[in-house]
This record gives sequence, structure tokens and C-alpha cells, in this order.
Amino acid sequence: MKQKTLLTVLLYGILLSFTVACSNEDKENRTDGKVDITKDIEFRLSFSDYNDEQEIDGTRAVQQESVKKQETVDLGNGVLAIVTMQKDTAKTTISRKEATRALPNDTYTMLAYDHATHAFKGEVTGTVTGSVFQYSGNKGIDLDPGTYDFVLFNSKVSRNGNQLTVTRADAETALIGRTENVNITAMPKTQKVNFTMRHAGARMRIKLTGYMPILASTAATLTSTSATAIPTSSVYDASANTWNAMSGATVTEQLVYPASTETDYISPTHTSINNKHLYFVPTTDVAKLKLTFTGGMLYKMNMSGASLVLKPTPTLTMEANHSYLVNVKLMYNYLYLMSDGTTGFFQETTYGGGEKTPIGLVFSQSRHLAMALKDSPYGHIPWDGSTGWQPTPGDNTTVFYTPTDMFNDMDGYKWTWDPNGTYDHTTIKANSSRYPAFYAAGHYTPTLPTGVNLTGSIVGKHWHLPSHGEWKLAVGALGFGDISNLNAYNINRLIYGYLWDIAFTQVGGDVLCRYGTKRYWTSTEDGHYNIPILEPNLTYMRMLWTADTRTGSNYIRPVIIY
Repeated sequence: MKQKTLLTVLLYGILLSFTVACSNEDKENRTDGKVDITKDIEFRLSFSDYNDEQEIDGTRAVQQESVKKQETVDLGNGVLAIVTMQKDTAKTTISRKEATRALPNDTYTMLAYDHATHAFKGEVTGTVTGSVFQYSGNKGIDLDPGTYDFVLFNSKVSRNGNQLTVTRADAETALIGRTENVNITAMPKTQKVNFTMRHAGARMRIKLTGYMPILASTAATLTSTSATAIPTSSVYDASANTWNAMSGATVTEQLVYPASTETDYISPTHTSINNKHLYFVPTTDVAKLKLTFTGGMLYKMNMSGASLVLKPTPTLTMEANHSYLVNVKLMYNYLYLMSDGTTGFFQETTYGGGEKTPIGLVFSQSRHLAMALKDSPYGHIPWDGSTGWQPTPGDNTTVFYTPTDMFNDMDGYKWTWDPNGTYDHTTIKANSSRYPAFYAAGHYTPTLPTGVNLTGSIVGKHWHLPSHGEWKLAVGALGFGDISNLNAYNINRLIYGYLWDIAFTQVGGDVLCRYGTKRYWTSTEDGHYNIPILEPNLTYMRMLWTADTRTGSNYIRPVIIY
């Protein structure tokens, strides 16, 4: 047995030596100095997922990314859309290992080019096994020692000379790899060249971001802005390493949005991403795509029929192997009181690209009520500043003994500026040091930029301390809170405080809601020496209706009848 085994080993060794010798002789006996890449080079492949090679700029809120691609659009239904582009970090659904196992079923073509002159040097075809390109057929490429570029593509790419065409229908599965500046030597040992295969197409998803929940009924259609706006194919010049779009066609894609899953009480925003990736060829211009809502409600507004062109500035054209996330931030289009006494939307203000200076946030058009953009600079002060004085029920002319009555009180201006709104029918609280909260509200002056003055119908108007009922209107209109059946103290109601705060801060105002306690006076009395107050709180996204003693200290947010 041992002699047989030894003989087998010797024979195997002789055969192996003979094979290697023949192989080396094959290389060493070439007298033309050329290198056959099918025998002397091993091409090993790896795969690059979308966006592996670079970042895409995003929004102001995304860490240290600048807003380079943004468009603000009035949807015409009381909703404002702010469009931004950013990197989509979602990976493909299969791993690279799984993708490698699937590749041998496809055919690949290899092209070789002179690196300096870009002259075409030949082609070979084959498959991929174990991440290595395996040649098929008898055709090879003989190269002189030198520097070369190689291009490899799968069967989803069609070739006409140096022109490689990718259609939109194949954009999801087409692969092209390129490796450049490869130094091919005449040495007899096998050389290794690494290839990175990349998606030849680009993909995109559209994300909706709002400050109230996005409902499962939300749906949209993505279409091209014209019949020839979106290219049906794109051509890659393998010698020049450039892309060019071909003829265009109409695009129509149906998008379905799942309900947002963020919790009302802890999430500043609510998001939903459409149900599928949309694939395009390189050089597609995003500004030629239009999103039209076909269903959904947001901010109590019907979204059906609202539309916007995805028009970032500067114009963005899609690149191969890039995955884009279009973020459509949907904002409620609040109405502002301007320094000239007129009203207008955000786009009309100096902060939104307009020419008017905002001084208040309108919360009741029927009553002509607007809330100041900032708190009174007097800060945290008492309602009644008297000392040693025992108040008498009915300091106001009308005494409110029930919470229901107080919630219906709309007479903030009367309690602040009308002497008939005071127990002695003589004192004007806005001018009395005894009533610091009323004085602070009545003498509030909007902080205006240099050179801007109050003009028009707003001149001579007085600010006042809002009543309990006026605050209720503001909570419903500005914070989208539930103001039905308010009939007791210590009632908690959900509000969308982040949305309300943005209405102020986007035009240079102060936040109203915040984490922790920030309580505001009303001008209404309950008849039992207490004053109703409000506590907007972001910790629980709530508005707490409660009361405080006259000498407690709270904030002032004035209101004006314009």
C-alpha cells in the first residue's frame, strides 16, 4: 500500500511540474512581447451599492449638510412644500454575496482601451464565477505592455462600438464597471486586476415630512412635465467615460404612502416614504418630474389635486449608481399680519422672499385677531402687582364663575383698555402699574428692522392681554389642538407645538411651546381670585388649561385686533 501511495504522489508531482512548465513556457516562448489578457490576467470583481462612493447634499437639519437643492412651492390648498434632495442610505435588498451567486447566469463583455489615446484594443465575453471574470470562446485580447483602461458590462447593456446603451426599463439591473490606468507588464507571472461593478442606472424615492400624522390614505402620481421630458435611454461612451441622454417619453408612476408611525407626543415630525424605488437612466433631470397628490388629508386640508414640480435649485441631473431621496416637507401656510396692516402668507414676508415685514400671526380672520411674534420683553411678571390689597370678586365688570363661561370670553381688549372692564369703571389696566401683565401687553411694540415703521391701518392700534377664549381660538387655529368641550380646569389637550413654534420662528419670532414649563396669563378672571393660564408644553405635546393666583408670575404673549 505504501509503495502504491508513493508512486501515485510521484506521478502527480511529475504531471503538475509538466503542466506548470508548459504554462510558463507558453508565456516565455512568446516572441512578440504581447500579453494575452485571457491567460495572463485575472480580473476579480467587487460590487458597489448605491451611493457607496459619495454623499449627496441634504437639508439644513441633516448634520452639517448644506441646502443646495431646495424649492419652496405653494400647493394652493393652504399647504406649503419645501423640496430638498439628499442621499438615500437604504441598501439593496440582496447582499453582495447573494448578488455574486446570481451573476454566473448572465453574460459579461470586457472592452480594453489604451489609457493615453483611448483607442479601442479589443473585446472578450464571459461570465462571473466566484467573483472572477471567466472568459468564454476562443477570442482573446493581445496587448503590448503598457497602461490600459478596461470596461465590463452585463447583458442588460447593449453595445454599438464604444457606445453602451442603458434603457430605463433595464436601469435597475444594468451593471457597468470601469478600472483605469492599469499597468500591464510582460512578466510571466499572472497579474490581478480588480473591478468594481456599479449600477448603470439611478434610483429615487419620495419622502413626505409633516408636523402632523400622515394618513394611510395618502397617495400620489409622479409624472413627467412633458411628453419628451424624461429620457428612455442613456448612452455611456466607454472610451471617453461620459453619459449622454437619448430621446424622452412620458413617465407615469403611482405612489402609495403608508401611515406615519411616529408618536404624536414625542416626535417633532411625521414621515412616510413611498412604497417603491423609481429607476431612471443617468442624466435624467429631476426638475422635469411632477408630483400630484391623489389622496390624503394634512393640517385638515384635502391634499387631492395639490401638485408640485420637483425643481431643485440648482438643477440636479441623476448620476449612475446614485440613490436619491426627495424630501417634500409639507408645512401649513400660516397667515401673517404685516407692518402695513395688511395680511399675507409666508412667501410674502421678507423671510420667504417677499417684501413685507411680519409683526403678528393671524389666528382668527373673522375676528381680525393676530398674536405677537414675540413674548413681552417684561418677561415673567405677576397679573396683579398690588401689595396688601384684598381683591374683591368681580374686578372685571363681568364675573366668570364657570370654566365654560371663561372659555367663551372674547373680551381681552375690553379687560385691557376699556375702563368699563375694571371694577371701578375708571381704571384702564393697560396704563396702571397695579396690573403689570396688562401694562406689558398694552405697551408691547413689535421689534422691527431698521428703517421699517408701522404704517397703514395698523397705526394707532393697541395690543392687549388675550382673554381665555382668544387663547382657545389660537390653540385651535395655530396649534391644531382640540378645543371642543372645554369645561373645567386642568384639562390636557394634544397640540402640534413644533408646527406652532415654526410659524413664529420662521419669521424671526419666539417659540411659544418648549420643553419644560412656560405659562401664559389670560385677561379673564374666574371670580375666585384666580386667573386662568395656559401651559404649552413640548414634553408631552400638550396644552394644559389651568389657573394661578393673581400674584403668581407668568409670561405675556400680546394679541392685537387689526
